[in-house]
Amino acid sequence: MANGNRFRKLAALLAVFVVAAFANAAAGKQRIAILTPEAGGIVSVIASSLSEQLEADHKLIDPSLAESAFAASSIESPYNMTAEDSRNLASAIGCDFLLIVRSETIRRYSSEKKEHFESFAAVFVVSGRMGLLADFRLTSFSGFKSADSERLLAESVPGIAASVASTIAKPAAFANKEDRFVEVPAEGSQEARGFRPPRPYRRISPKYTQTAWLYSIAATVDIEIDLDETGTIRRAEVVRWAGFGLDAAVEDAVRNMNWWAAERSGTKVPTRFVLRYNFKRIEKED
Repeated sequence: MANGNRFRKLAALLAVFVVAAFANAAAGKQRIAILTPEAGGIVSVIASSLSEQLEADHKLIDPSLAESAFAASSIESPYNMTAEDSRNLASAIGCDFLLIVRSETIRRYSSEKKEHFESFAAVFVVSGRMGLLADFRLTSFSGFKSADSERLLAESVPGIAASVASTIAKPAAFANKEDRFVEVPAEGSQEARGFRPPRPYRRISPKYTQTAWLYSIAATVDIEIDLDETGTIRRAEVVRWAGFGLDAAVEDAVRNMNWWAAERSGTKVPTRFVLRYNFKRIEKED
């Protein structure tokens, strides 16, 4: 009888440990919110499939709660958010990562394929803690019928989900800010007296990428730069992201400029400043 009681106590204790282990594992899962700012059609299919693929190893925020928080945020450009907007939205939802999904089917025309359809999915993976774009993935398929291109796109979701999971599993590769870099003072302010802002030897305009042109992207990219007293860029981080290759185009242009350091009363000083680039599609001439 004593052995039976001891066994039951051990079994109960083991059950407690098992429940605790599962609770700890669940607590360690990354919390993901999947948002579809333009709901309906193929995007709903892609978002639902992504959720099914990711829910086993991640904590998915209830879609209705995520969408309610997003609606309350009144963000005008969900595919072109600032880091601050992204952080605030992630905080309101209570997630570690935002997955913002844009997907649609477009009727296309070309000399090779004549009339056809393209279905694409653009997935923005945004760090909730930093508000920065951790990854951007664009997937597209063509077919002579919209049903064909949409079927191929839907079948590709497991691969998209695997890429998202890989990004989320990696430590964030965002640069650390150093305290020694001072903000460039506002023009005309008291602090601006005797201050000469940093400037490039020559300006380089970032390229409007072919991918952005293909999808008619109109966006703004802000990049925050830490420039030391020697004119060397120590950190360049996109703080308003756009995807479609535009973020990389901006960083590439900025890093290829040679810079004069800022000066205060003739002494060179390390500074932090933001550059803004606006992009829109301009039709190509025949």
